[in-house]
Amino acid sequence: MRQLMIQVPSGRGNEAASAARRHGAPDAAVVAAEDNGEPLDLVVTHVPTRAVGELLDALHELPGAHAAFSPENTLALRPPFEDANRQAVEPGNRAPLEVLLDSLSSISSMRGFVGYTVLTAVLVWVSLITNTEYLLLAAMLIAPFAGPVVNAALGAAHGDVRLLAHGVGRFVAGLALLIGVAAVMSLTVGLQAATPLMADVARVPL
Repeated sequence: MRQLMIQVPSGRGNEAASAARRHGAPDAAVVAAEDNGEPLDLVVTHVPTRAVGELLDALHELPGAHAAFSPENTLALRPPFEDANRQAVEPGNRAPLEVLLDSLSSISSMRGFVGYTVLTAVLVWVSLITNTEYLLLAAMLIAPFAGPVVNAALGAAHGDVRLLAHGVGRFVAGLALLIGVAAVMSLTVGLQAATPLMADVARVPL
């Protein structure tokens, strides 16, 4: 279950509560409140995780509706409380909306992305030059390319062209920067021949 707090114009709270119940909410409390002196209705409800996105879509029909929720499990219990273990079990995974929002919130700043990409390039280059495999593993661990790949995949699955383009663009830009940094370092030291580790990494098993 996820706890949602829905803010709607005064007099529309019962509509929001009804929408929550239609999506499996066991409870929905409507409270009169104010925001900057403007009267409004505040609806506090608990909705099954799988229905969070559907409820938010339904709230689009209510003008001026705002919703907030924390992506953490909430236990909505009813008497007898001896059955709490049964009531607390909710089958299913996280809501697709939560996965998408987590992906969006995990997007780092461009400065951090560039910094980690440059550091990755340096570690990869040093690893290949010195035949030090553990540095290559360290570079894999800090490489910031997993985020853009996941964002691109989620954008494609969700139909979000902007998120897809953002993920692909960051991945391509990061890869180009990594190659560029490694090339500059190789030209600086005048590298002429491949090292044994370079040959091992470049070998494609048939």
